[in-house]
Amino acid sequence: MSINGALQEQICGVVASTFGLSPEQVGADASTQTLAAWTSLAHLRLMANIQQTFGLRLSMEDMIEMTSIDAIERVLSANGIEA
Repeated sequence: MSINGALQEQICGVVASTFGLSPEQVGADASTQTLAAWTSLAHLRLMANIQQTFGLRLSMEDMIEMTSIDAIERVLSANGIEA
């Protein structure tokens, strides 16, 4: 369940642009398990884009945990990020 719908929408947009997908292809349930484009190399690009977009530095633990839209949203919210 989304904590913040606007934040989730923003995250989906970053994921879509990072992976070269349309926003419609990235649902709230998107994860490393559901998106073929979400490879380990793409994950590194995504983490860089998330940090740039939201203006924060993530710990390695946070980056490892962020393997789904839901997990990204939880970590960003825990770091005080709101849409």
